[in-house]
Amino acid sequence: MSSRGHFSEGVPFAGDALLAIGAGKVPTVDHSTLQAQTTGLDIGGQDMIDWATEYIWPSDSGEAMSIASTDAADTVPVLVVGLDTEFLPKQVVVVLTGVTPVGLGTFTRINLITTLGTVPTIGIVDVTGSGNTYCRMNPDKQISSMGVYTSPAGKASQILSLFASIIRSGGNADAELEASLYFRPPNSVFKWAVGFTLQRRGTTTIGVDNTIPRAIEGPTDHVFRALPSATNMTISLRMAFLLQDV
Repeated sequence: MSSRGHFSEGVPFAGDALLAIGAGKVPTVDHSTLQAQTTGLDIGGQDMIDWATEYIWPSDSGEAMSIASTDAADTVPVLVVGLDTEFLPKQVVVVLTGVTPVGLGTFTRINLITTLGTVPTIGIVDVTGSGNTYCRMNPDKQISSMGVYTSPAGKASQILSLFASIIRSGGNADAELEASLYFRPPNSVFKWAVGFTLQRRGTTTIGVDNTIPRAIEGPTDHVFRALPSATNMTISLRMAFLLQDV
């Protein structure tokens, strides 16, 4: 990992600059977001993935991926965004064929699923490979909501903002939730973490807005992990960041 690049040198990406980047008018800079929501958190701690307590990463050499819905009536176009075998950006548009898997080719990472057009899906849409689920889109969101993301090779990522909120339902005792964002280069066990703690009693939502002015050179895996002190807790988060050529 590296903290080099214009981001860490203090170039202000704000105002008109961010509007130009969002419109695709700055060729060397792109933008992305990570959003996730997890309910019924495991007191022992878990990755912020609705369907598992620990996320299984795809092979760093790539895997053949496919996509399918849990409802046979889903035949809408979807966009799948991820990384190829060189950890460079790759995206595929396919039309769902209900519960019959549609091949996506080879990916090393899957970062996003979202529907295209105005017709929503009825079922849950999963991208799978080697028997594992690597991305999920629930019908109430129409965009994947999961706490993992991998920055591409040749890009330095800067986190612009991080917003998180918790809901504690049931009971009046104080409850605490620790949330950590881990960064891990592929083919490595090294992790660097940033974290924060949210605390509340009763059924209340609170949030924090945190800017982390550090650039990290990709490819780098990002994963959020939540550790609550009580049951009946939900955490939601959204992280916005820029990706700049290095």
